[in-house]
Amino acid sequence: MTAAFKSWVAAVVALLAVAGPRLYAKAEQQPQTAESPLPVKTAAVKREQMTERVTAFGTVAADPNSQFVVVSPINGIVRKLDAYSGQVVQAGGVVAVIEPSPVARAQFAQLEIAVTDAQQQLDHVRRLFAQQLATKDQVAGAEKTLADASAQLEAQKKLGAGQEEVVLKAPKTGVVTKLTAQIGAEVAAKAVVAEFADRTSLMVQLGIEPSDAAELSPGDKVELEQLFVKRPAVPAVISSVGALVDPSTRLLNALVKVTGEAARQFALGETVKATVATKQLKVLTIPRAAVLYDGNQPYVFLIKGGKAHRQNVQLSQTNGATVWVEQGLAEGDRVAISNVIELSDGTSVSERSP
Repeated sequence: MTAAFKSWVAAVVALLAVAGPRLYAKAEQQPQTAESPLPVKTAAVKREQMTERVTAFGTVAADPNSQFVVVSPINGIVRKLDAYSGQVVQAGGVVAVIEPSPVARAQFAQLEIAVTDAQQQLDHVRRLFAQQLATKDQVAGAEKTLADASAQLEAQKKLGAGQEEVVLKAPKTGVVTKLTAQIGAEVAAKAVVAEFADRTSLMVQLGIEPSDAAELSPGDKVELEQLFVKRPAVPAVISSVGALVDPSTRLLNALVKVTGEAARQFALGETVKATVATKQLKVLTIPRAAVLYDGNQPYVFLIKGGKAHRQNVQLSQTNGATVWVEQGLAEGDRVAISNVIELSDGTSVSERSP
């Protein structure tokens, strides 16, 4: 160790001997600082006029008044099907091809024979009448018999009984809800081959909680939202509210009718969300950001005198970023809306409005 370094060490030791006790005493006398208040934003509890809404879910179904069927006009055998369940068939589109059955062919042949016989009988009676061997009534009767036989034959021709095959077409655009025929199967005359629903008129069957049903009336405005497609809500109105609880769901049914182009965006069987505006109310509101949960119990932190105070609340509805409060708060109270998860009962805070 050099002489210079020994001199420096001795000087430091001497300095500490003199200043050390003074620094220690000053540290002992320095008061301890309190914990800094937690900064929080707050919002006032407001009393606002809001629209009470009922939310329900429902299923899109065909409007019974817009359903239609395609039937076989003759006894026949299904040779081709050009439609399937769920398919949209345009007006005039082919649904099925039917071949007249042997029975239908035989019946048509009998009608042709009946017409031929009636014509021959009329010619014979007319000759007798010319010879004054028949009366006018007999001629008129023969003419009627021919007319009746001819009408029946023409009717069967229009139905396609005399053709090799009959092509069944959709009378208007619709979606196939049920296909009742199978290729190779025999169908009777007037038997349903396919059932359709007109896509421009649909019904949404909503399931309503019995406690909410009393708030709904026919004519109430509804907004229908698709759950898996992002599209604007479709406006509609309640058509009817049921009075019979479904034993499987324990819900009441309410019907909403959707017509026109708006109906085309929905698929049969699709689940939709319905929001019904019922009445205007004056309610206490707070921002959703203020609400915390302890299990199923919602609570907020009231800010008073620079302290946070936990307060249990009872909520009724949520409307976007706003929550309706039924119990636990008063108009004008201030609640924390930031740093809320860092708060506990009695935490010191520095309050600032948003």
